Amino acid sequence: GWLSFPGVSDWASAPNDLEEMAENISYLLRYLCEEQEYTCVKGLILQNEPSYSFQTAEGKVDFDYYVEYYRKVKARLDQEGLSEKILLIGSDDAQNLPWFQRSYTALKDICGAFESHNYAWSYDAPALDLLVQDFVKERVEYAPDRPFFFGEFGDGSNQGAYSAGSVDTYGRGIYIASVAVNAFKAGATGLSYWPLHDVYYYMGNPDDGNNGGLMSMGLMGYPEDGQWRYRPTYYAWGLLCNYAPMGAQIYDITGENGSVIDAVALKSREGRWSIFCVNRSAASQAVQIQADGLGNQAMCSYLYSENTLPVDGNLPQPGEDVLPAQGAYPLSLPAYSMMVLTNLPEAYRYMPGPAVSQETPSDYSNTNDDGQ
Repeated sequence: GWLSFPGVSDWASAPNDLEEMAENISYLLRYLCEEQEYTCVKGLILQNEPSYSFQTAEGKVDFDYYVEYYRKVKARLDQEGLSEKILLIGSDDAQNLPWFQRSYTALKDICGAFESHNYAWSYDAPALDLLVQDFVKERVEYAPDRPFFFGEFGDGSNQGAYSAGSVDTYGRGIYIASVAVNAFKAGATGLSYWPLHDVYYYMGNPDDGNNGGLMSMGLMGYPEDGQWRYRPTYYAWGLLCNYAPMGAQIYDITGENGSVIDAVALKSREGRWSIFCVNRSAASQAVQIQADGLGNQAMCSYLYSENTLPVDGNLPQPGEDVLPAQGAYPLSLPAYSMMVLTNLPEAYRYMPGPAVSQETPSDYSNTNDDGQ
């Protein structure tokens, strides 16, 4: 019950003392950034999915109190000299456009970015590309002067908050690849898959309806006999993270593909390129990526496909280099697959080993351009 309202029946509560909460948050940030000298702490979101969890007395969600909370914390960060180091991020809504809109209107003067969550779709949705793009565009167009990113996403197979029916399937990997590419195409600056690995929220009874307290939707499955399990999503997300460098310029790739091919290109700050191409169809596809601006460069290829899926935690190994023919890169994409073309230097690439690949935090400075 510390800093919470008594009687709130859900798992989260709004703080009952804003000054005290602001002081505790600022103390934690000073400890992490100054005493521990962490450089990875970039932003601050004050509460998970407040569109339903920011409950005050009698279980009511009070938006005005939520705005006051943000302003109290911002004043404390200013006082402590932390505002230049920490980006306040607003909304964090759970598929709630009105909450996003109200948050932007009320907090755009103190928040440097806004984000939302979504768990509504599935990998075989006929119009997955349009569903994702419409969701992002609504928010980007409403808040055009602030970066938007997916703060959290999964698919629609969730069974409560603790498990998902698709978690061990190959198709879930295609789903997150398609969501990421289409979010970039529509103007998003980044995404965060939830969660990184399985984790126990509490040690519960296996029959309590909450999976015994185990959040089992991660890229990595909880250890069995001391070993983490690498799910198919791990390999898809690893390729996306490793070859979408922070601060990249995003270029949409469009074409006559019957809405089964999702493609986007990213240009790094150093002028290097990555091209992501997802085939969401049940048939192999021959694709030509027109890329005159890249010159005659050979591009290293990486394939995420069901028949070539690793199992040891190392990401897919590079395939043959792809050379352009008359300015176009010819690709042969197996059914339900993703191919990455890149000329990023080796420093960006995954170094094999038993642990997970380096975590790439969301970047709030990506910009988006249309391209062919």
